[in-house]
Amino acid sequence: MIVTLTPNPGIDRTYAVERLMPGTVHRAGRDWVEAGGKGVNVARVLRAHGVAVRAVLPIGGPTGESVRELLRADGIDIDAVPVAGDLRCNVTLTDPEGGVTKVNASGPTMSPAEVGALVERVVEVVGDAAVSAPDEPVWLVCCGSLTPGAPDTLLADVIGRVRDRVAARVHVAVDSSGEALRGAVAVAPDVIKPNLTELEELCARPLPTFADVVAGAQQLHAAGVGTVLVSLGPEGAVLVGEGAVLTAEAPPVRVRTTVGAGDALLAGYLSHVGSGPVEALRHAVAFGAAAVQRPIGAIAGPASLDVPSVNLTEGFEPPRPSRSRSEARTAGNGTTTAVSQGDRASLGERA
Repeated sequence: MIVTLTPNPGIDRTYAVERLMPGTVHRAGRDWVEAGGKGVNVARVLRAHGVAVRAVLPIGGPTGESVRELLRADGIDIDAVPVAGDLRCNVTLTDPEGGVTKVNASGPTMSPAEVGALVERVVEVVGDAAVSAPDEPVWLVCCGSLTPGAPDTLLADVIGRVRDRVAARVHVAVDSSGEALRGAVAVAPDVIKPNLTELEELCARPLPTFADVVAGAQQLHAAGVGTVLVSLGPEGAVLVGEGAVLTAEAPPVRVRTTVGAGDALLAGYLSHVGSGPVEALRHAVAFGAAAVQRPIGAIAGPASLDVPSVNLTEGFEPPRPSRSRSEARTAGNGTTTAVSQGDRASLGERA
């Protein structure tokens, strides 16, 4: 069982425009709405691939009710914690070339009592999952930004409380940023999934080559993090864990959208984490590549995966840059190498 925590969910409203021109009026060719937040995105991808998942999140206001209904339509089992404030609505503009412009709202301010109730609900859900299936691993996946009013220690506090109840039975993965991520790293989660910018912030230094990225990930591993899964946008992904340094990259594909690709990458990893680091990374990259090729609003299901095409190697090329000169490395046929491009720092994608 996988339990996702999304502290700051909301509605993701996306508009497709022919060309983004700041300061002008745009008319959308298409628009659509889906439940959003990184933990919600991970849960939706896992559910589409037949993985048992339960989503814990705060729900409040008319937007919150819309989130609840959208998740029900997706077949997601949810545990909702009532909050007084209305959930946020994020806006995304996309163009035919795969460009993405996002505006993420801050979300409702949660009271200390509401934050406490959210923590308690996570502990209950993870504990119940461990009791109901004593022979199966249980994962707690903490994803995304914190809502105003939540302390920077929220993720670390949740992890500590869950471990106190479930002890060694629970595994923890974290995909967040800033002080929330730093606090979670301090309590040694089993997996973290930073992008390059987040890894540089954690290591407090630039990481311009693959050798630097691996060294930074090894620094965090030595500090107690079990596995560091680094998404590098068009440059691929790196996994550093106990005795393992792996790199992987998908072949060039035509990108429709980068939104949610990093969340799909983490879902792919979690879907095969029990098969070892090689298969977990291979599926992570395949999930990310499938995500960028899907129509926005759709979930890339099993039929869209191309796991055999993923190029995975042990080790890395020390001189190879970790960040390409352009936002996406474009081939002559108009395709771009696509692995977790939704994690590019320029998108500010900390939903």
